Amino acid sequence: MEVIRIWEELENELKVQENKVSLFYFTSKTCPVCHALLPKVQQLASLYPQIFAAHIDIEKIPRAQGEFMVFSAPTLLLFWGEKEIFRQSRFIRLEEVEQYIQKYI
Repeated sequence: MEVIRIWEELENELKVQENKVSLFYFTSKTCPVCHALLPKVQQLASLYPQIFAAHIDIEKIPRAQGEFMVFSAPTLLLFWGEKEIFRQSRFIRLEEVEQYIQKYI
């Protein structure tokens, strides 16, 4: 799972992933649930090397919070190219995330 540090990296990756699944995991450094769930999201992403997976700290990239309308942490988004296909916040069910990944790969 790649750690995104600046807005331009995130924006470029979304454009490059045309016809591919991308997973974006948004966290906040003050969110204990975010940190507890991160290893599980990383493990899920490692099962699907054909998808692009990124970890974004919304405090380091506040523009991402506004552009992707992330109002709580953690938030997990799946994209097919530039189109959002799945969103889940706070109570993220990784089984459901995996079903969407399998559907689109």
